[in-house]
Amino acid sequence: MHENPRNGQWPHQDRDDGDDREVTMAEDDKGPNKFDEVRGKAKERLGEATGNREQAAEGRTEKKKAKVKQAGEKVKDALTSDRERP
Repeated sequence: MHENPRNGQWPHQDRDDGDDREVTMAEDDKGPNKFDEVRGKAKERLGEATGNREQAAEGRTEKKKAKVKQAGEKVKDALTSDRERP
């Protein structure tokens, strides 16, 4: 599990912005997935620019994996929000 430097709490646990909605774990996981997507895209472009086909392929793979994870998080959010509705 990810360790947060703020006293071991997740960011939504100590937030006091007047927004009382509960933040799901899926929302906390979206940032790292987006970062992985951007990193994969950068790796792909660098590989293409330098003619390194293997690096470009690795970048495409990382980017696709991150997009699949993001899609999974969206499904999990949709299923969670359906259960919470009366």
